[in-house]
Amino acid sequence: AAGAVTGAEPAPSVLAVACVAAAMAPAFVCSASAITQYGGGFGEAWIRVKEDWAVVTDLGDVTDQGGYLERYLKLSFAASMIVGGAFAFSPLSPLAIVNEYTPSSQFIQRAFGLGTVFMLAPAQFVLLDAARRGRLGGSSFKKLNLSIALAIFGIDAMTIFTFAAAQALDPSTDALAQASGGIYNYVGALAVSFSILAVYLYQGVFAKK
Repeated sequence: AAGAVTGAEPAPSVLAVACVAAAMAPAFVCSASAITQYGGGFGEAWIRVKEDWAVVTDLGDVTDQGGYLERYLKLSFAASMIVGGAFAFSPLSPLAIVNEYTPSSQFIQRAFGLGTVFMLAPAQFVLLDAARRGRLGGSSFKKLNLSIALAIFGIDAMTIFTFAAAQALDPSTDALAQASGGIYNYVGALAVSFSILAVYLYQGVFAKK
């Protein structure tokens, strides 16, 4: 059929790397500036990273205020690091119905992965810290929960849209067979994602001090 997707061979994309670097550069510059001016420098920041990492990786260390929600946020942090890392550094998208190697598709994949690792995971740790202190009912943390829920909804909506768009291109049987994701992975990922969205939405609306 005209316009059919037949797949392609993977290859490094200099343009995609340049676009990702340009998109992420302002965030990294602002982070470095904040660490230098308000965080005591990179030495103290590294000490804090090690302390926080010890907290988030110890599932047995929970407070009376946080309880099971504290464990859930620790697991969410770990999931974001793993999933984000897979999108950022894997040569193929973990959810691709049809593998695409164009600069635009590679840029979206890498940007999503890096955003998950460096923005979503830290936001989840902020909520974890609030849960440990019994502060999730505060207005700032409720807004953060709602923001994460909204972001997840946007990602899911775009995932559904791109799946429909890929199907409309009438991919060949070979292209579907070689896809790194597949329909079962796609449906499973959406089911898990919507369940996670529900937790953040509930906390954003009903969390109490």
